[in-house]
Amino acid sequence: METLVGFLQVERANPQRLLCKQGDVGDSAFLILRGEARVSYITNGVETMLAKLEAGDYFGEVCLVEPGVRSADVKTTSECLFLKLSHAAFQQIMESHPNLAARLLAAIIRMTAARLRTTNKRFADSMLMARAWAK
Repeated sequence: METLVGFLQVERANPQRLLCKQGDVGDSAFLILRGEARVSYITNGVETMLAKLEAGDYFGEVCLVEPGVRSADVKTTSECLFLKLSHAAFQQIMESHPNLAARLLAAIIRMTAARLRTTNKRFADSMLMARAWAK
């Protein structure tokens, strides 16, 4: 764990700070140490809250593996303290500390799988509800 510390940046954010904007290119992941944030998706000008994040939660991890556009907004709802890991720093970890990189990737995969299961359930529930309304 001591090795990882050298690759992380500490950031503070006031309430209502937009940390990630849907559609913007992302290059860093964040771990919330203190505070709360909300994840939301905006379509046709309507905001839908997807998740509430708190200390111990992380987001933006996909861009460590595959840089690309952010899929949602993440905005603080209280004063927050974060650890930030950039894509470039993660690439350095993969080259110089492959065992650490493997453990980080395993954690990312576990979280991604859990989020996918939740999304699949929400989608299935939406489909069932749509079918019930169509009758």
